[in-house]
Amino acid sequence: MIIGRLLAGIGIGVSSAIVPLYISEISPTEIRGTLGSVNQLFICIGILAALVAGLPLAGNPLWWRSMFGVALIPSVLLALGMAFSPESPRWLYQQGRISDAEVSIRRLYGKERVSEVMRDLAAAGQGSTEPEAGWFDLFSSRYWKSTYYHY
Repeated sequence: MIIGRLLAGIGIGVSSAIVPLYISEISPTEIRGTLGSVNQLFICIGILAALVAGLPLAGNPLWWRSMFGVALIPSVLLALGMAFSPESPRWLYQQGRISDAEVSIRRLYGKERVSEVMRDLAAAGQGSTEPEAGWFDLFSSRYWKSTYYHY
């Protein structure tokens, strides 16, 4: 039971970091914030649903088996959904798999947006024109103006 709880905790922790990243990489810019918010909303609804689902089973001495069985449903649905989820076009582009990135973009956005998204990926791959900064630059006088309030 302890090993199962440990593995479930690791899985939940990893997915809570990976899922928002995946959503931000595959979603169109115009709805990226909405999809990130919906993800967080569904997490909260899921926690509430798990608590409410456990209430009728509280008097049952074998309640944990019932809750484990109920938890299998979203786990199986997630595993099936992952099998059909496209890879991130940004990741594919960064790995040099340009044709795979185009296929993924076509699947996510439609064929009419492939060239637009590929241009965006190419522009993002150029990097920033800002000079590199180190940790000690945070303490330079250049940044004091934005953090120190003058009366």
